[in-house]
This record gives sequence, structure tokens and C-alpha cells, in this order.
Amino acid sequence: MPLHSEHRFTLANTTENAFADGWNILSSDEYLPMITQCLDYRDKLQLCDWGYVRFVEQMTTAFFSPTQLNEARLMQMYILTQSGYKVRIARVGDKLVLLLPSEDTIYNYSYLTIGNNRYYVIDPSVRKSSFHVFNHEFPKEQDFSLRIAEQPALAGNATGTRHLQSKHDKDLVADVSINKSLIAFYNDYPLSSHWDIYSNASLSLEAKEQLYPALRNSIAGKNKSEAANILLHFVQTAFEYATDEEQFGTERPLFADETLFYPYSDCEDRAILYSILVRELLGLDVVLLHYPGHLATAVCFGTEVPGDYLQIGGRRYLVCDPTYINADIGQAMPQFKQTAANVIKTR
Repeated sequence: MPLHSEHRFTLANTTENAFADGWNILSSDEYLPMITQCLDYRDKLQLCDWGYVRFVEQMTTAFFSPTQLNEARLMQMYILTQSGYKVRIARVGDKLVLLLPSEDTIYNYSYLTIGNNRYYVIDPSVRKSSFHVFNHEFPKEQDFSLRIAEQPALAGNATGTRHLQSKHDKDLVADVSINKSLIAFYNDYPLSSHWDIYSNASLSLEAKEQLYPALRNSIAGKNKSEAANILLHFVQTAFEYATDEEQFGTERPLFADETLFYPYSDCEDRAILYSILVRELLGLDVVLLHYPGHLATAVCFGTEVPGDYLQIGGRRYLVCDPTYINADIGQAMPQFKQTAANVIKTR
């Protein structure tokens, strides 16, 4: 349903009675087509939960005047609840804010604990405050997730070309450009230490079409361990290293497309990218290894390839460290050889 000025409403205040009056307006048959259209856009644009939340936010704030942010917040809550999401709304002074529950740890957003759920305040400007929560439950409501099942269908706007070359295998070169719209989408994405979220998001189709032919050509005719070594040396040497603090001024794991875009990457960025390449180009099972202050990977080759390894679920996983420059598969950094790692499974 196209929204027109006659669909705007005004909340008298932010009391529960005013909230209920606004909810009754939105619950009328007049607004039902709006939910269907929003869900159609979600499917058409292949939006993950966060993408859908941002889509609804931008739509409603554009519809209402800048002085009607509370009305926009209420409409956001209505659309999201009718779309199947568990959402709460809270009053902070005379301001309404959305609360979204998630099992994924999210950084840089404050949260409230309601029952057994951690509800994140989807307004980074709101920090420690006194919240009055409108805690109404809805049938079949589902938690919000940071996981990305497929890349969003965003408008194409390519960056400049970046030249990538393995310093170990000089013939392995690739020129890639990334969609600026995707970089902007990820730049707005909530940060998390659930590294599998980043690995399982994979690379965009556009990035694969530019990068994978060169990688496939380089590993053609090689056995799995030889190919894994070539990919490992590529990730180790085709990218310049810098910590997140040096590049961004704060801790920030990168999605794989971001690693191809930004001039520098660190251990978790390289481990995430390598896990994707091994999984998708070699078809091997790969896990992430989280050591204190460091992230690496381990790969199950199905055969006894020599080197440092872990036994996980009765299977042998060889350590492959994309940050240990020029190290082969099976070579862990010396300082981590005797250190227990937290194993993070990827799909």
C-alpha cells in the first residue's frame, strides 16, 4: 500500500493509553496491505533481519515528519511484530525506542534483560537511562538474528579495482572491485564476536565472479592439501596487515567483502576469508580457532596430513593460520602450540 499523508497519525503523548490508541489505528484494515508490501520487499531485496529492520526504519522515518519520531517508532514496531519478530518498545523520558531480542551478542548497543532475553536498544544514542517497557507479547514471535543467509540485493555501485597478488605464488593475481552499497550496508551492521556469522555470510556473487576464477586456476590439478596451501599463502601475503585499532580506531571484525575492500586486515578477517575459500573452493570442513587475542582456522582433510592438529568430534583438523606469514598448513604459531583454542564451527 502506498503511504499517503492521510495515513499519518499523531500520538497525544507517550503514555500507554496514547500508545494503545496509535496501535488501534495501525490495526485497522486500512494498514493491512502495508505489511504485505513490506514482506514482499524483504523477499525481493533478500534482506536479513537487520536489513529488514533498517528498511522499515528508513521507510517510516521518511513517511513521518522529523518531529514525529515517536509515531515512526510505533509504526516500526507494528510492522515488525506483524512480520513475525519479537519486538518491544520502551519510553525513555518522552522518547520511544525499539527493543529487539537476540541470542547473538551485539556490541555498541545498550540492552535490557527482560525475563531470559537480552533486548538491545536499537538507538545507539540511548545509553544508560530509565526505561519504561511496554511488555506485550505477540503470537509466534521470533528473536532477531544477525545471521545473513544470502547477500542483500543492493543497487550496484562498484569501487575502484584492487589488485591482489600472492607474494608466495607470483602467478596468482586477481583484480577485484566491491559494491559500495554493500560496504555501506556492512558499515552500518552491528558488531559481534560470533565469528561464524561473518564466515557463513560468505562473499558476494560479484566478488566471487572476479576472485574465484583466478583461485580455481591456481589450484587446478592440485590435491586438497596442496590447494589449501596455495589458498593459505594467498590470504597470508596478498593483504597488508594492521590491527583494527590502527585502521578503524576500534575493534571491528570484517565481512569477507570488506577484507577485499579495506586496505588492511587482521587475524580474524583473514581467518574468516580463508574459511570461506576452503569451504567453497575445496569443499572441506573448516572451523575457526579462537585463541586469546588471536583467530586462526583448522581444516579437516579426511586424511592424515602431517602437522599441528586438533581432534574434534573424532575427526582430525589441521591447523591453518592465515596470519602466520609463509607458514604452511599444519603450522601453528609457536606461542599457540600449547594453548587451548575455542572451536567455532562454520556451516
